[in-house]
Amino acid sequence: MFDWLSQRRRRKAGKGGAGRRSRPGRKPVRRTKPSAAVPATEAAREIAVARPAPASGIAAYGFFSAPIGIGEAGRRGVDALRTAGVPVAAHTVDLKHIPLKVPYPADEPGAPDYDTALLNLNPSGWLRDAAKGLRQTRKVAVWHWELPVFPPLWMRDVPLVTEVWAPSQFIADPIKVATNLPVRVVPHPALPVPVDRTLARDRLGLPQTRRIILTAFDFRSLPERKNPVGTLKAFHDAFPSEGDTPLLLVKYHRHDDAKDMEYLDQIKATPNVHVIDRSVTQEEMRDIYAASDAFISLHRSEGFGLNLLDMMALGRVCIATGFSGNLDFMTSDNSLLIPWSMRAVRPGDYPFGEGQWWAEPDHDAAVEALRFVGAASESALAAIADRAAADTARTNSLERVGALARAAWLGEPPPPLAGEKA
Repeated sequence: MFDWLSQRRRRKAGKGGAGRRSRPGRKPVRRTKPSAAVPATEAAREIAVARPAPASGIAAYGFFSAPIGIGEAGRRGVDALRTAGVPVAAHTVDLKHIPLKVPYPADEPGAPDYDTALLNLNPSGWLRDAAKGLRQTRKVAVWHWELPVFPPLWMRDVPLVTEVWAPSQFIADPIKVATNLPVRVVPHPALPVPVDRTLARDRLGLPQTRRIILTAFDFRSLPERKNPVGTLKAFHDAFPSEGDTPLLLVKYHRHDDAKDMEYLDQIKATPNVHVIDRSVTQEEMRDIYAASDAFISLHRSEGFGLNLLDMMALGRVCIATGFSGNLDFMTSDNSLLIPWSMRAVRPGDYPFGEGQWWAEPDHDAAVEALRFVGAASESALAAIADRAAADTARTNSLERVGALARAAWLGEPPPPLAGEKA
């Protein structure tokens, strides 16, 4: 029998050179463990071979099926990239609490695993869940924000991404100040879909002869920011009596809580107001746009202003507070901008709003602008509306935004506008 115990004792006694002979001048060989980085089995090597580097392109994540502003913005961003020839695979983050869904081509079987992730998700659990399993090392965020200072609580999610594409300069500036992330401004595109005005009014049950001014808001965006009460007061003071005056069309997505119903009662008590207080399809929203002659937004702050952009692209006169993200495409030449004064964000007005400020639009100026829209000739309104349509076609067309997004993806400088020198 092999005496393993005596052999072990001899080896122990030989440690330090007493029991083991070595050749003169030759250093003992030191044995090391194999590196953990080297695949230990043939199966591991096969797995490594089976996962090639991702193809060049963009894997986009967002609320692509949701009938909300950030969902629409994400869909348009993907459309713009595809228009510019960028390979994109869209992956839906489902908002299960919103039953109405928008049909959109996403989550296609066999979609390539592209090398860049585009996350149309604000800092949140949704962003953390989406970023958790991503293979991509380049993670681009598209973030929306409506106040001048980036929320400190969002800083914990900043390391999840490598860069930001901001829809407006107003959003880009606080991100640049608060983080070390590279930030590019890549706006949302306008998608004007012309619809016959007469047919649209017929389908909505609206009068054919009255001038119609549209306003739209959703309680998910919080009423203090959108300021619908300011719009109602300005409209009431501009047109206090019933009769052949402009009609205010209110597109209002309500929720059945006490505060929401209080707002609804206030809206319905205003003379010359027609309310659509439900979720609508994309086709119905196009009818609402087409039926309207003008749009008003007396917001206290906007990250971007998609409704304003769409109405301008359709050739409609827009009245809006001259503050925040909408100034990227609105000017005193192509719209009616309302002056404002600085106002503190009150406690409870907006998430992370403590210590921040936003705009208080001038009531008298808003009344004057509404009266102008109500009384002006068709040619006077057309002069403003035509300029708005031309400007937005130049700065926010699907092709223009696609070119900006493609340049951002490739790391190239933004291409110049038509007529500008490179």
